Amino acid sequence: MLNPKEGDLFTWSYNCEYSEKYKLSLDTLYWCKSQIFIFKNGKFTDTYWCGSTAKTFTIAQAKEQLDTIFLANINDLDKSDEAKRAYYLDSDFVDISHKNMARGGFYIKKGAKKSLAKMRTILERDLMAKKQELEYLKNSIIRQQETINTLTLETIICVSSATYLDD
Repeated sequence: MLNPKEGDLFTWSYNCEYSEKYKLSLDTLYWCKSQIFIFKNGKFTDTYWCGSTAKTFTIAQAKEQLDTIFLANINDLDKSDEAKRAYYLDSDFVDISHKNMARGGFYIKKGAKKSLAKMRTILERDLMAKKQELEYLKNSIIRQQETINTLTLETIICVSSATYLDD
């Protein structure tokens, strides 16, 4: 962060010295802040608010008060959507979304290529989740059949929320 360029994106947090010096709670320190900022017009501007209400830091303030991690330069990124994350390496995908951002905040580094390895990993992870769900459903069917076979007036029945309870 010694020589930020226009458009540089960072995550940030207050350093221990600053937060201990002012004895403020973390809730107060981070209220209405995304902890993501962009360097523009010679200042670091937090992305939570737009316009003049946005929290800004000078370079000197940032050096004194903050710990930062460089993400990318906004000019080296193309806007994307979150679903594209399945196609690209994590190192090629930049997420600056936060709770006060209505939509967007997802970017892919310019020139990034789709990754077969990443796509395979995502598909294998999804397949594993589906197999686990299938195994759970098989076991649920067995338990449900056992409940039906031993049904009494004292039996507690558990059904899915999709099951109609009226006749």
